[in-house]
Amino acid sequence: MRRLILTAALLGACTPDILVAPTGKGAPDDEPDTGLPLDQPDIEVTPDVLRFGKLPPGCTSEALEVTVKNVGTADLDVTDLRLAGARAGAYTLVKAPKRVLAPDQSMVVTLTFEADEIRPYNAAWLEVASNDPDEPVSKVDLSAAGDEFAYAEELFFQENQANVDVLFSIDQSGSMGGEIQDLANAFDVFITAFVNLGLDYRIAVATADPDANCASFAGPYISNTTADPVAEFNTQATMSRPCGTEAAFAASRASLTSAEGQAFLRQDASLAVIGVSDEEEQSTLFSPQQYAQWLTNLKGGDPTRVSFNGLVGPQSGNIIAGGCPVSSGSDADPAPRYHNAIRLTGGVWGNLCDFDVGPFLQQTSFVAAGLEFRFPLANIPSTANPNDYTVTVDGVEVPWDGFDGWTYDSSDNAIEFHGTSLPNPGAEIVVVYPYDAVCGP
Repeated sequence: MRRLILTAALLGACTPDILVAPTGKGAPDDEPDTGLPLDQPDIEVTPDVLRFGKLPPGCTSEALEVTVKNVGTADLDVTDLRLAGARAGAYTLVKAPKRVLAPDQSMVVTLTFEADEIRPYNAAWLEVASNDPDEPVSKVDLSAAGDEFAYAEELFFQENQANVDVLFSIDQSGSMGGEIQDLANAFDVFITAFVNLGLDYRIAVATADPDANCASFAGPYISNTTADPVAEFNTQATMSRPCGTEAAFAASRASLTSAEGQAFLRQDASLAVIGVSDEEEQSTLFSPQQYAQWLTNLKGGDPTRVSFNGLVGPQSGNIIAGGCPVSSGSDADPAPRYHNAIRLTGGVWGNLCDFDVGPFLQQTSFVAAGLEFRFPLANIPSTANPNDYTVTVDGVEVPWDGFDGWTYDSSDNAIEFHGTSLPNPGAEIVVVYPYDAVCGP
């Protein structure tokens, strides 16, 4: 996956320790000599299993990659790369460089698969020989099969951030009273996910109005040390403020660039902004593209560490004039600017008109934490029939379900997880699906 796991260190002031050798006994003994050099190479080969899926006989797969990296402190000499096992003949080393890797250097080995009959070809593996003293031969299992039809088998891993900063930018106009209360009532879903993931979090609440008096935080930011984060969020989110402009892009910029915003943001934390409004976004100085780039720039240009998420109206109009009805009796307007920012940053859209905003908050909490709910596929499936797919998380099959399972989104060519089926940190996700393989010249 594309997200990094970051850990926080807590530094405190202290006086230096001074070591004094006891009188008459000389200096402290050196560490015992183990006979091993202090600097050693250390090989890391990923993935553990290379999955080619299923292909008709005579059809050559796309090349898949194995990465060999030296994570040690001395040069790693990769002396040999070889295929082994009873079915090794079905695999080909396309790119197999043998070289010396300095510490932290890596190289890529590519392989292809071609079946000559319909059968499994799992009795094969790649061996990587090196001068690693603890692991002179590393092994990558090869998984594939010959079949009447082509099936891709893709492996994903779920990772998460350790630190996350979240800003709620809430439209405080009069028509939003019922929706703000719904948001506050469902906030326990959001914060429970953070607690269960063990995140170091900060959550701030501001309005969607960029006026200086409105862009300020509604109260102190909420964190792991807040006694009752749910009660504090309820107080801040429902606070009455005369701020009715609907411009979450400009408002969040004003909030985050203020003195309190700079104290709130942490360099080593990911950032999620959550806009909540029944109107279209009205910032005059920001296009969605410019806003997405501004967010990315806050994190050194790394788009994987930011997201904009919106509890707003639909992408465009529908049979209900203007959009969809909200509790005040008015409509939540179509919000294409919000939707563009969500798409550009990999965020989550929640329909403001939905009775239950809990699922939106749960998905948003995962995205804010650096977890993925959307997994893009490498090939275009040949069918949308869910019965032709197999999706497992840690070996357990997940049902096709738009509430507590997986669905396929053809617009993003991705598998999406929903509700309780969202993969936890460290989970292994395997997706098997049919596709049209191109065989022959």
